[in-house]
Amino acid sequence: MSTGNTILNYGGGTNNVATAGVRAINQWSLNISYNTINNNNGSGQSPHGQLFAINAESGLSANVTIGNNTISLQNGLSSMTSYIIFNGIGATAASNVVNISNNNITNCSFLNTIYCIYNTADAAIVNINNNTLSGITANGYAPNFYAILSSVATTVNFNAGNNFLSNLTLTVGSSIYSGNTNYAEMIGCGGQNVNCHDNILDNLTLNGNCWTTYFYGLHCYNTSSSNETYTNNIIRNCTTSVSGIEYGYSDIIKTGTSGTKIVQNNQIYNILANTSGSVNTGINGMGQIFNNQVHDLHLDLTEGFQATGTYYGIMESGNSTISGNQLYNIWNSTSAEVGYIIGIKATGNFTTTICKNSLSNLYITASFPSSATGTVDGINLAGGTKYVYDNFITSLKAQNGSIANAVSGINVSASGTADIYYNTVYLSTNSTGATFGTSAIYVNTAATVEMKDNIFINTSIPNGGGYTCAY
Repeated sequence: MSTGNTILNYGGGTNNVATAGVRAINQWSLNISYNTINNNNGSGQSPHGQLFAINAESGLSANVTIGNNTISLQNGLSSMTSYIIFNGIGATAASNVVNISNNNITNCSFLNTIYCIYNTADAAIVNINNNTLSGITANGYAPNFYAILSSVATTVNFNAGNNFLSNLTLTVGSSIYSGNTNYAEMIGCGGQNVNCHDNILDNLTLNGNCWTTYFYGLHCYNTSSSNETYTNNIIRNCTTSVSGIEYGYSDIIKTGTSGTKIVQNNQIYNILANTSGSVNTGINGMGQIFNNQVHDLHLDLTEGFQATGTYYGIMESGNSTISGNQLYNIWNSTSAEVGYIIGIKATGNFTTTICKNSLSNLYITASFPSSATGTVDGINLAGGTKYVYDNFITSLKAQNGSIANAVSGINVSASGTADIYYNTVYLSTNSTGATFGTSAIYVNTAATVEMKDNIFINTSIPNGGGYTCAY
């Protein structure tokens, strides 16, 4: 047991020596709680090696509780990774429980990769709940930022609930030609049964200068079949703004790709992607994707380093039912690169039902060159078998677009089979572009489509060789 201690000003001394406020090896039923840990409150020395606040290293199949600790950590050494809370106790499941809960981690700064809460134990139950992480920065040549990470697929039950993450920033300073890949991950999880619920992720930033970046809000590492549930999470006010980048990827919620998934009642909003060559999604997942609000997603590529950027409100990654979601205010204001906006993208070789969704105010305001080929689709379909019914799509725009089919309410863009029933699409837009056309629904000739009882209204104004088409 290690409880109620105040541990200050440690970690100075010889280079390359790891130091920890609390360290535990081969412990069972350990309790590390109610400690105050600060390696440098202004009276200490800068660390000269790998730094931990809590390092719970080992204890086979053990129980452990790490809770109610207050931690502030700083590491100015650019060559060393830091861990605020590390846990390896409880590896190999045997009806054991790992609890990492109610910790307050704040006002931390690092010059290399940081793991705020990192669990590697595949216990029977891993709970990471009710933690607060705020005011944490990582700056350096090629750092990564992991706020909460427990990605072991052999964990039986993983729960992350009611965590509050705010004001977390990763700033990358590597050369754009370095080939470096950098990650900013807020909650990364793995396990046979995953439950992420009621978390708030607010004001999260990835910026700087890099070759390739990945930004994840909630991310599951599972590649084998698993059960995953993501409910009642709020993810808001996130920015990825990396200059000189070759490739950038962001997924606000990303599920695994096999098994049973539920993504329900989440709110995703005020997200900015300002990274060249980027592919961005609000939800990248499979299974039951129900009743989520995804709005105010903004694509703004200003650099002209790579050819295209995209923003998808929801993208299928397996057999899915996408129902009852509200998607609105998703737009591209790119001035230097091609940008695409799609509300729901279902173009894999999957069986997917898309029903009772509302999509509105998806648009491009960009001017040349991105407007020349950038397009807006409410729903984009291809491959597999799709059932699309009772959706409402309106207010799609490309006000500077210069392409023959710049806007489509429903776009069956390639081969596949689609049944499209009882949908309502209403378009009424125009453009300053020389060639401008729109379609309430567009169907590629390679697709097999049956349409019944839809309402397709298009009063848009065409330009040049463009057309205003219902179908």
